Amino acid sequence: MNQALFSKGNDGSRDGPVFASLFVIALAVLFGGQGNGSAVREMIVQLAAIALLVATFKARKPPSNQLIRASYWLIISIFGLIILHLLPLPFVLWEFLHPVPVAQQVLSELGLGYGWRPFTLVPNEAFDNLLLMIPPVAIFAAVVRMDGTQRAKIALGISAVALLSAVLGLLQYAGGTTTLHMYTATNRGFGVGFFSNRNHQADLMIVGWLTTAAVLGSPHLRMGSMGRGMRLGILAALSGVFVLAVLATGSRGGLALALVAWLAIVTSQVGDFGKRGLAIIAGFVAFLFAAGSGALLSGNRIFAATLSRFGGDDEMRFLIWPRTIDFIGETLPFGIGIGSFVDYYKAKQPLAEVGPKFINSAHNEYLEIALEAGLPGIILMLAGLGILAWAAVKVLRQGIGRDGTSQRIAVLAVFAILVLLIHSSFDYPLRTTTLVVIFAALCGLIMPKPHDSGDRLKRPPY
Repeated sequence: MNQALFSKGNDGSRDGPVFASLFVIALAVLFGGQGNGSAVREMIVQLAAIALLVATFKARKPPSNQLIRASYWLIISIFGLIILHLLPLPFVLWEFLHPVPVAQQVLSELGLGYGWRPFTLVPNEAFDNLLLMIPPVAIFAAVVRMDGTQRAKIALGISAVALLSAVLGLLQYAGGTTTLHMYTATNRGFGVGFFSNRNHQADLMIVGWLTTAAVLGSPHLRMGSMGRGMRLGILAALSGVFVLAVLATGSRGGLALALVAWLAIVTSQVGDFGKRGLAIIAGFVAFLFAAGSGALLSGNRIFAATLSRFGGDDEMRFLIWPRTIDFIGETLPFGIGIGSFVDYYKAKQPLAEVGPKFINSAHNEYLEIALEAGLPGIILMLAGLGILAWAAVKVLRQGIGRDGTSQRIAVLAVFAILVLLIHSSFDYPLRTTTLVVIFAALCGLIMPKPHDSGDRLKRPPY
């Protein structure tokens, strides 16, 4: 992967960035489907991402757009914050800055109340977070430099890996065993695809569903002589696969967020406001019909199991969230240190709440970031959400203007990002290499494109 791969020419060499990016995405899907997974698997993805990152910055001038520059400054700031949490501090300064009396007391009792220590309580976890940043940054940097045609191919690649994961998930569910599962620690009896967690598989299914709808309506990909009816027929068939794959996960959040995807897909096919309300209603009814049909075809076992989990009395999240909010108040302004949530929560968890379930996350990315990174993390998190909102508004204004159908890939990428951000409020999808890489690709898809003749193509006649 070198500069020649990224050179522009009259042949297919200008697709070098696309192939390189899709290679990293494919590796992330194959090896990054488990949060805190195998170090060897993660390293394979990270090494490929480093090569992509070096080649990207060596071969192409960074875009000068304000939105993209702001994104780069945010990325640099996040790297800087993690590195600050890893820098050794004199114990006196560490004790002054650190809001965790228990840790201070334990270190003193062990005779370790001297020397130098990093701010974070768990340095190896903080370093893992630093390494986790490399693949998504590489993908984002590559995608923002692509024109419309190249970005459409990235969206097509995301659809392809999502479809493969959907088929694998359905086979896993149909087999009823773990013989086709990628990980030993997994949700047995459900279709998890390339993941260990069913919720993360549901996220990929929804994202793949959205990118598939975007690709089938993209003016940048040649679909031969396929007319409107054939494209919509293919979309309907693939929608059935993705809906069944979501049901096979048994994910409550996935089932609820699939509604968002379906409404976004339906409205993206309608050009004027007069038909939009009718399309939303029709789409909602069609979704319920598809979900109900899938449940009947599978003997109602998946659908009934999924619905029975709504309102369950063993939901740990409702115990974790209030306690995490209390911890945030106790540890501001600096937090407990990046990567320290699990150890800190175990030390502070009341004995009455201790049970057989291992609490590996706050199941809310926003609360976990606030607890670990404190006020600086909150500021950076708000800045990131602000940049995404800025980009989304620009995309939606373009998409709704004139005939309401331009920029289809970017518009549906906005909804895919929204799905992942919503799910991050009650799960941790972006802790997996697979989904954080795909999230970065989606963020790249909604950024302004370089001015290129390829961006001025006409949309299909529907």
